[in-house]
Amino acid sequence: ALAFTTKAQEWSEPVTVFEGGTNYDPDFAIDSNGALHVVWTHKIAENNWKIYYSESTDQGSTWSEPYDVVRDLVENQMLRAPKIAVGSNNEIFITYDVHPYSQVIKVYMQIFNGNEWSNPMLVSRDMSSAYYSRLIVDNEGVLHIFWYNSILSMFQYRTFYNQAFSNISQPYNNQGTIFLSHVRIDKNSKIHCFGVHRSVGGSNSYTIYFTKYDQEWSRIDSVCDPYWSSKAMAINQNNEPCFLWVSRTNNIDTTRYTKLINNQWGTFTLTPKISSEQAIIVEKNGTEHIVQNEKYGSGYVQKHYILKDTNVYEYVIDESRYPSDNKLLISDSTMYLLYVRPLESNVYECDLYMKTFPVENLSGIAFHVQNNKQLVCKLFPNPTRQFFSLELISETTSLIDIYIYNVFGQLVYQTQFHQLQENKLFDFGKQPVGLYKMLIKSGELTTTQTFLIMR
Repeated sequence: ALAFTTKAQEWSEPVTVFEGGTNYDPDFAIDSNGALHVVWTHKIAENNWKIYYSESTDQGSTWSEPYDVVRDLVENQMLRAPKIAVGSNNEIFITYDVHPYSQVIKVYMQIFNGNEWSNPMLVSRDMSSAYYSRLIVDNEGVLHIFWYNSILSMFQYRTFYNQAFSNISQPYNNQGTIFLSHVRIDKNSKIHCFGVHRSVGGSNSYTIYFTKYDQEWSRIDSVCDPYWSSKAMAINQNNEPCFLWVSRTNNIDTTRYTKLINNQWGTFTLTPKISSEQAIIVEKNGTEHIVQNEKYGSGYVQKHYILKDTNVYEYVIDESRYPSDNKLLISDSTMYLLYVRPLESNVYECDLYMKTFPVENLSGIAFHVQNNKQLVCKLFPNPTRQFFSLELISETTSLIDIYIYNVFGQLVYQTQFHQLQENKLFDFGKQPVGLYKMLIKSGELTTTQTFLIMR
């Protein structure tokens, strides 16, 4: 049955990336050689924040001394929200917000070529209240930069290539407020965007999705409403986006998971608990990993969910004080979790940590193998509305049993038949929209299929 199952702890012990003082806003990237690059903000005084950078060339076991990226920090100037990306030649791009005292906020960028850092470059020009930048590098080595302009209530965009910036654009003028939360790019260099939209004169905000491909911006697609908070985004092995978002009813938060399959959205509940600090990433084999913080008694715990073969496994990573700023990346067979955690003795001081988790990160068809025999089935269409066809690719002389479970592990459909000679059509009935697991058994052989019911 589809169920939440507690698994054994497989995370490594935490490695300290940096300790001492107050540290926030971490972000990290992995270059083509497997080196890890981390950037974060470090508080010097109430109105003085620096941008620190560190790298690891041994899979996060040891870290270089932190480098103060912006050397001309002046008094009463805060540098916040750094973002990092790796270029096609392993150059490091870092953007950050500059908050001069009693002046407008601007976005700057610096580049590290492996030997030295460039001088700060103004990204947002002289436009006021520009902040919350996002970075993506495409397959051609073009850096795409996004940020939010609070005066215009709109995100802005430009590129950087061959040491030159493009013009600044606003892709969705006169369409209300658009706040861009997350940006991801797929293997075809299609940019996927996840954010929040409020129409002109409207009072409600909605979680939205749109793309940029071959210089064209798509229409805005409303993913889910009513909106409470968009949290995290990933792109799966099929170049399709999946989102985490939180809705609130009667002061109870519910973490929801939404996935785009064949141009249709499917949503199910991950957990009906107060949660925050979500991160999501997908392996090449389709296994999905989610890390978030959840309310537990008077405190919080850091939880890890694995979505694999329609099963959802969960376990606690950290039961200490409230961890935050969870970030996930995968390289080869290792998943990295970057986060900050307050000290037990002083909640206002936060150190920077990293943990690792072994993953397969392999591409290919997943099937169950027993006694050197394979049971492989093809289910279509997926998503479906009520009817589905099943093609049994493997040969078996045993009776075939089908069991279908909903996301709560409840058996909602069951049937039995003899070996298929051709595609067989089944009437699943009018089941609620959502994610379902099909368990197919033939003698000692079993396999599973995951599918969505849409309307």
